[in-house]
Amino acid sequence: MIRNNKLSISTDIVLVTKSMAQEWLNNFNTNNRKAKRHIVDKYADQMSRGQWVVNGDTICFDITGTLIDGQHRLLAVIKSEVPLRTTVVRNLPLNAFATIDDGSLRSAGDVIQRAGVKNSNAIAAIAKSLIAFQRGYGPHQQFQLRFISKTDISEFCEVNNDELQEAHRLTTLARTGCPIVGAAWGSLLFQVTKLYGPEIAEEFVDGTVNGGGHPNDPRNTVRKWVIRTRADASGQISPVIQLAHLTKAFNHWIAGKQLVKYIDWTVGKPFPRVGDPVSSGSRNLDV
Repeated sequence: MIRNNKLSISTDIVLVTKSMAQEWLNNFNTNNRKAKRHIVDKYADQMSRGQWVVNGDTICFDITGTLIDGQHRLLAVIKSEVPLRTTVVRNLPLNAFATIDDGSLRSAGDVIQRAGVKNSNAIAAIAKSLIAFQRGYGPHQQFQLRFISKTDISEFCEVNNDELQEAHRLTTLARTGCPIVGAAWGSLLFQVTKLYGPEIAEEFVDGTVNGGGHPNDPRNTVRKWVIRTRADASGQISPVIQLAHLTKAFNHWIAGKQLVKYIDWTVGKPFPRVGDPVSSGSRNLDV
């Protein structure tokens, strides 16, 4: 135990069990903010998968014994039934609560940058999209996306860094002619390279930047769509919609189909994946 005699603040390393967490929540968790279930689910998932790492974050009680920080972690211990070894701080002043969680949260980009990954924020966004596809999620399924942790993204980037960097390079080039959001371009190009090879990825990008041979070449159509739609919508197009359109455009192009117009993808329809078959003779992009 470390004790600050002036303030009587004590600090202990404690193995918090399910029963201990339940006792603290039942008896000392008064006037706290309402727990966010998606945060509890995310933490519990990380604990269950062995991804939770002791990092110096504390569970805090004030001088009245009231819990002022840590309820989400305690609820996750209960849900996961995985004990948590953590630092517990007691006898903090009453005004300490107002300063908790007041800093800037570290993003996945911050984490992988520290690990030496270049273009970290862009790469983290691409990786998250790809992990979602690997798990069978749709990029519109925000509840499921919350279960993709910074550790998941870091591990994916460690294994696939070269391919991700190449996807980012091509994305930078593609956006000069077809200004679709970078995470959508990167996700598509990573998958295209894996499934069809780098030459196909390069050829698809070249057509969107410099124009395809036929006016209804899907690469021309998707470029004209995003430029026109961004202008009409003052630049605001959902990244999910952009990824759906880009993916369908590639699938039509690789199948040798022309593409005339778009029908927007909506929630409830299957989200398009790279390599999905297209209808014979199809001339509309029905996503």
